[in-house]
Amino acid sequence: MFGLFTKGAKIRLTLPGDDSGELQVDCDMGDVEIGSFSGADIVVEGDTGDVEVGAANTLSAQLSAGDLEVDQVASVRVIGDLGDVSIGSVTEYVNIQLNCGSVEIENMTLTQNSTIICDLGDVEIERISGVYVTASADVGHVKIYGNDESGTPLDISCQAGSVEVNQ
Repeated sequence: MFGLFTKGAKIRLTLPGDDSGELQVDCDMGDVEIGSFSGADIVVEGDTGDVEVGAANTLSAQLSAGDLEVDQVASVRVIGDLGDVSIGSVTEYVNIQLNCGSVEIENMTLTQNSTIICDLGDVEIERISGVYVTASADVGHVKIYGNDESGTPLDISCQAGSVEVNQ
């Protein structure tokens, strides 16, 4: 354990060897940038600050206040209080629960039943393939284009926000 109390202070950590295994990051305050570890299982806990991940096999993130941006991931699980989630590509599984924030996913293909719950914020998925979407919004609209009824189920629920899914 150590602390840095200098404005603009950065820690750069280089990991030797391959990109498999588990990487665990716990950050109370500040942004976290993780490069591409496409074979790794990454666990991130953050109180205040944004998190960026290049690539991971699995990503599990618990964030209090801050945005999450991921380029590529096979499986992702996120619990967030305040902040947006942006994912470039997910290929197996997604479980996202946000209290306040939006979810944006560019490309989605799933192999396991998945869920997105967004209490206050929008959900937008730009391209899906082989996914059957059921969605509800208490306040807001739901637009689903190109649903695959034989695909892997994805359930999306918004209390106050809109859902838009494109093929």
